[in-house]
Amino acid sequence: MKKPVLFSIAAFVFLSACMTVSSMSAPTALLPSTDTPQPPAKEVVPDTPFPSETPFPTETPLPTLAPPTITPTMVVLPQQWNGAYHQTGVGTIPIIVIIEKVNGDQFTGKMVWVGTNKYRGATTVISGEFATDFGDAAEQAMWGKHPDYTGSLDGTWLKWTETGFVQGGGYTLGGWYYGHIREDGSMMGIYYLNAEITSLASSDYWELKLK
Repeated sequence: MKKPVLFSIAAFVFLSACMTVSSMSAPTALLPSTDTPQPPAKEVVPDTPFPSETPFPTETPLPTLAPPTITPTMVVLPQQWNGAYHQTGVGTIPIIVIIEKVNGDQFTGKMVWVGTNKYRGATTVISGEFATDFGDAAEQAMWGKHPDYTGSLDGTWLKWTETGFVQGGGYTLGGWYYGHIREDGSMMGIYYLNAEITSLASSDYWELKLK
C-alpha cells in the first residue's frame, strides 16, 4: 500500500515544482493604461487672409486747363494832364489835356486853355490816336521833328487835333499836337498849324504832367 502513497506524494511535488517554475518564467502582463495619450501640441498658425483682388487701373482724367487770360492794361479814365504851352513871342499859357474815352488806339477828350488876366480861356474838343507805327514817309518826317524821335516806338507816342470849341474861342483849330510820354512820366510835344510839315511852329513846344 506504500506505492500509491509514494506516487501521490511524487505527483504533488512535481505539480508544485511546475507551478513554481511557471510563476518565475512568465512575466505578469501589464494592463494597458486607461488614460488616452494626448496628441503632440501643434503650432497655432493664424489664418492667412485670402488675397484681395487687384483692381484694374483706372484712367485718371486730366484736369481741364483754362486758356490763359490776358489782363489788359488798365487805363483809368478820364486822364488829366496839366502843363503849359510855350509860344514864341507870346509866352507860357497854362493848358490841361483830358483824355475821356479810348477805343483801341483812338481817343477823344478836351483841351483847356486856362484863362488868366493875360490870356483868354477856352475849351476845345480833341480827337487823336496812339501811334502803333510812324506811318508813311510824310508822317515819319513830321514825327522826325520831335526832339525825342529816333525811329523807335519805345515809350508812348500820341497825337491829336482840336476839332471845335466847347466854350470860349480865339485859338486856332485843326492844328496837330505830336507828343511823347517819357520815362519820367512827363509828356512833351511839338505843334503843327495843320497837317503839312511846313506848318511846324518851330520854336513852340508844350509839356504836360499826369495829374
